Amino acid sequence: MREQTWCSLPLLGQLIQASGMEKSMKLYKHLGTAAGIIPMLIYVIMGLWLDSFLIWVRLGITALIVLGLLVSGNYFWIWMAIVCEGGLVGTGLFIRRKWRAE
Repeated sequence: MREQTWCSLPLLGQLIQASGMEKSMKLYKHLGTAAGIIPMLIYVIMGLWLDSFLIWVRLGITALIVLGLLVSGNYFWIWMAIVCEGGLVGTGLFIRRKWRAE
């Protein structure tokens, strides 16, 4: 059974290319980029009230998202997980530390 599965994977890749699904996968990458950039815009607006540090961090993360779209290739979703969630957790820890210090 496993040998049949491994034999069918290259055929699946050819089927995806032949059917045009590759273009829809590109669309999903662009939608994923938009889904990452829109919350960054909200954080930039929030940074106007809280701290200018948030503005610069979120603009940097937005640049990394766009860079990942252009450069990362097949590793785009891993790139998005690391950049977006890492930035979110890091900024949350910064805000928590800052609020405790006040």
